[in-house]
Amino acid sequence: MFTNGNDHETIVPSGSAQTFDALGGFDTVTIDATTLLAGLNGTLLGTTWSSTYNSVSLSIANVEQLVVIGGAGNDAITGDDGNDTLLGGTGNDYLNGEGGTDLINGGVGNDEIWAHGGDTVIGGAGTDMLHLVLGPGAGQSIDLTTGAGTGVTWSGFERIGASLSGGERDVYAGFLLADIDGAGCLHLDYSGTDLGGRTALSVNLDVYGGTIHLSDSSSESFGIYGFDDFDILGSAGNDLIDITEAGGGTVDGGAGNDTIWGSFESSILDGGDGHDQIHGCSDYDILHGGNGNDTIYGYHYSLSELWGDDGDDYLDSGDSDGELHGGAGNDTLIAGEGAPLLDGGSGDDYIYTELGQDRIYGGTGNDTLVITAPYYHIDYDLDISQGGDIRGIEYADITLAEGNDTIRIGIASAYIDETGGTDHLILDYSETDENGRTATAVVFDLAANASIATLTDSSTISCNLDLDLFTVIGSGGHDWIDGSIATQACTFEGGKGADTLLGGSGNDTITGGGGNDTIEGGAGNDRLEGGYGNDRIDAGTGNDILVGGAWDDILNGGSGNDTFLYGTGANGYDMVDGGAGAADRILATADNVTIGLGGLAGVEIVDADGHVGVVLQGSGGHNLLDFSGTTLSGIAHIDGGAGSDTIIGSAGDDVIIGGNGNDNLSGGAGGDILTGMAGADIFDFNVASHSNGANIDRITDFVRGEDLLDLSGIDANSGLAGDQDFDFIGTAAFSGTAGELRADLTAVPGMTVILADINGNGAVNLEIRLDGLYSLAATDFLL
Repeated sequence: MFTNGNDHETIVPSGSAQTFDALGGFDTVTIDATTLLAGLNGTLLGTTWSSTYNSVSLSIANVEQLVVIGGAGNDAITGDDGNDTLLGGTGNDYLNGEGGTDLINGGVGNDEIWAHGGDTVIGGAGTDMLHLVLGPGAGQSIDLTTGAGTGVTWSGFERIGASLSGGERDVYAGFLLADIDGAGCLHLDYSGTDLGGRTALSVNLDVYGGTIHLSDSSSESFGIYGFDDFDILGSAGNDLIDITEAGGGTVDGGAGNDTIWGSFESSILDGGDGHDQIHGCSDYDILHGGNGNDTIYGYHYSLSELWGDDGDDYLDSGDSDGELHGGAGNDTLIAGEGAPLLDGGSGDDYIYTELGQDRIYGGTGNDTLVITAPYYHIDYDLDISQGGDIRGIEYADITLAEGNDTIRIGIASAYIDETGGTDHLILDYSETDENGRTATAVVFDLAANASIATLTDSSTISCNLDLDLFTVIGSGGHDWIDGSIATQACTFEGGKGADTLLGGSGNDTITGGGGNDTIEGGAGNDRLEGGYGNDRIDAGTGNDILVGGAWDDILNGGSGNDTFLYGTGANGYDMVDGGAGAADRILATADNVTIGLGGLAGVEIVDADGHVGVVLQGSGGHNLLDFSGTTLSGIAHIDGGAGSDTIIGSAGDDVIIGGNGNDNLSGGAGGDILTGMAGADIFDFNVASHSNGANIDRITDFVRGEDLLDLSGIDANSGLAGDQDFDFIGTAAFSGTAGELRADLTAVPGMTVILADINGNGAVNLEIRLDGLYSLAATDFLL
């Protein structure tokens, strides 16, 4: 078969192991694997071909030139220094010609082909990947879009990567990019259209080996290694561009909502249009958000510049000493104490910073400055007034530290948290600023155990106040905040501690917070919330909203039509008094709410409509819960809980559970269901018509010798003056004598029916049903 001459032989792999020797000469061997269903895995190393298929080996020695024709399987074929021809056929093939001038055709399938200088490669049908391995070429420019400068001729590839060596080169790449390893400057432009007329939907660049989305929206692997700097222009889609491990450069995200991570070298990063997120990572970056609502982060301890440009932007420089410029829009700027310039620009901006030597310009719009002093001792003279280094601020939120500080605030509203030191606060809100505006709000945050006697006369703060709104936030101590003379709407927050919070004649919002607080709403339609602790709330006049909060509270609505709110949180057992209003109500705001009551008076409505599982629950004590003057709507049941309770139902159909203890249960009008549970319970009936006809009360757990049926409040004989007792006649029929009381064991299956004749005509005037059959006696009643 082979001679010592220049042979041209074709070998078709068989089903058994084969070994050949091409002998001397320049031999060309064609391996025809077109009939193989399994993939051929072979490598030409030097002049020796070694391969397997279906675990069957094929070896050929002394091969100078190789032609391999793959079959239907997934072939893996690697040539050597000769001019090889590798044809993949069908299947997802791996083809690598190595040295020489090779011809490689992937055929049908998703193929991966490695090409060197001088090769001609064809991807064929499918999604094919081309890897370019390029040798020395310092100073050259390589264009991975057209192939210029690569020395490789290619067609039919959906992805292209490159591995460069031997000097710095400019590399230009757009579509089809997959993987690049080299040196020099990489230029990436995804804003145009490729040779096939496609445009990129999004770009996802990740130097750690993430993903890339190109014009066909497919997801491909991507890597960049060893380049000194970059020039990247993103697509119109939502791009992820990460150059943290690369050199410095310029990135323009283009349109779309982009995420850009900068390099550890100085870079210029611009999000372009869209809502972008930008991360600077070097000591000095210039970061621009562009149009859209952008989020920009500067690197810690750097001198980077952050520019929001247009849109409602979020700029956070961390602990860096760089400048922040919000630009147009309602921006949020966050900086440490070393930032030399914070400029909100136009719009209603929030600026957060530590006390320092900053220049802070709010710009146009209603801007808010939030200043927090460092926790070490420094004395500050802070000027938030016309002509100072802090300008254009409409609202200031200031937290002081341990230093001896002086704060001058002009027309700006102020929130002051004084935590230590001898501080001098000078507030004057009587003037009008250069724009003709007057102050509308003042917020005080008090030091521990501080006290404001009134809002206009204080031993600790001297103010000239003529405002529309007050907000005072208490400390962790026992604060006294008195706004009783205020005619404006006040907002008080007691914080921790047992606080006393007094509202004025405005529509106040008062929250006790932690501790056992005392809250008085005063006049006006107030919202009063106790928070944690055993609180006492007196709403005063007006139509008020009261929320007891956790633990056991005393709630008094006062005059007006008041609302007591109960939600799903820990409510405690409250003493609720609606006061003098004609339409006071308890309102459940969610499903499965337990409304804990230690007592109830003056409430006309309990409303749980629209919710399920709402329960009225008594405390562990001896409760008096009287709903006789209250309309219950949507209530699952009334539960007295532990203790000897007295519960009086409403005019509707109630479900009443006494709980443990010796309870007194009265259903009132309506068809009620009464359950005494453990203890010697009394089921009290005071009006015959409340349990008769269509509204018959039912007792579920009557126990003879322990429980009693109390009929003593009913006059047994309506024909006689005074209050007559009933005469229990057992199971005998009525005789036509008024005042007879009998038991019927057959009228309702499984029940004992108690019947009473009050007027002597033999008709039933009172009916009570007991679950179970009982042989009752007069001793089971209070007659």
